[in-house]
Parts: sequence; C-alpha cells; structure tokens
Amino acid sequence: MIKNFIFDFDGTLADSSLGIYKAFASSCVKNNLKPPDISKFKQNIGPPIYRLIYKIYPNIEENKKINFVKTFREEYDNVFYKYVDWYEGVFETINFLSKVQKLNLFIITNKPTKTCIKILRDANILNFFKIVIGVDYRLVKKEHKASNFDDKSSAFDYFFSRNAVIKDESIYVGDTFNDKVECDKSELKFIAVNYGFYKWDSKIKNLPQINSIVELQKLNNFF
Repeated sequence: MIKNFIFDFDGTLADSSLGIYKAFASSCVKNNLKPPDISKFKQNIGPPIYRLIYKIYPNIEENKKINFVKTFREEYDNVFYKYVDWYEGVFETINFLSKVQKLNLFIITNKPTKTCIKILRDANILNFFKIVIGVDYRLVKKEHKASNFDDKSSAFDYFFSRNAVIKDESIYVGDTFNDKVECDKSELKFIAVNYGFYKWDSKIKNLPQINSIVELQKLNNFF
C-alpha cells in the first residue's frame, strides 16, 4: 500500500526552465561564454549545475567552472528563481493527496534545498511537504564532513535511513530516465512523468506513467 509520495521538482511539479536558462545565459555573458540555444539547453536540464555545465561546455576549465557555478547560483537564487510555471493540476493534486487521501508528501530534487523551499513557500504549498531535500541538503543541515549528494540514489538512501518512512510504501515521481535509474539503484518504486523535460520514446512503454499529475489521484491505476 502506498503511503508516501516523493516528488522530483523540475519537470515534475513545475517548469522552471526559463528561469534556469536566464540565469545560465546571464552567467555565460559574465564569464565570457556563448550562451547555448534554449531548446538545446532544455534537453539537458536535470543534473545539478556543476554537472549541467559539463554537458554544455565539456572542455571548460576547472577554475572557470567554479566561477561560473558561483555566478549562476547568485543569479538564480536572487533573481531568476521566480520564473516558475506550475503544471496544470499540481495544487489540486497535492491538496487531494495530502488532505483527502492522507498521504505523506516529500520532495527530493537536484535543486538547492533553500531555493526549492523558497519557491514552494512563495506558492503557498510548502506546508504540504514534510521534508524537502535538495542536492546540498547535508550542507544546509551543517552535518559533519557534509557534501552534495553524488546522485539521487544516495539522497534516497540518506532519506530512508534517517526518517521513519518505509520504502516499500513509497513511490518516486520523476520526469527523466536518470530518475528511473536512480530509483532502481535504491529499489524504490517509480512513476514516469510524460509531460516534463525528458522525451521518453520507447523507454516508457513498460513503466507506470502519467500524462498529467492529476492522474495520481487514482492510485489504483498504477498498483
């Protein structure tokens, strides 16, 4: 029986690609790099910024990468985080899952923790989520020898090891094939979002999937 929904953020709950792109393009200009085409850029959204930059500029020097990441975070966290387009039915579905079906809701995302919390608070839906874990969650918590999560499976393992949440009663909702891979590593159930950034093609054929987040209100359709 499913009692816990764990959500990705970008491409699952909201499309924040325009804000990410604007912050990225602004950072490019400030670091003497040519901004990528927005359509190409959207295809690569998903990884944390320090990995995303290698997808766009695979030969970037380490010092330039460090400066770029710093600039991007300043640009995005202070200005461009506000560019968020929530997917249709998100607020209705979150309210239904939490208040009507009495399910526990969480977020595990590659976004920085405080930025994600800020976006959720601005939309007045932060209180629906019991825990929000971003790529830098351990750093935010100031844990001893803390670092960013290497991947989502390490974030999943961290989450289940520190919270009274049963994995067999949980499911992750995400929009990329990498989300599926990371769930498989952690033996976590997965539902594929078919409206996000990633183009699934044939990879989605045998997966539980949704074309609208509203479909999550009918759990019997999946399990």
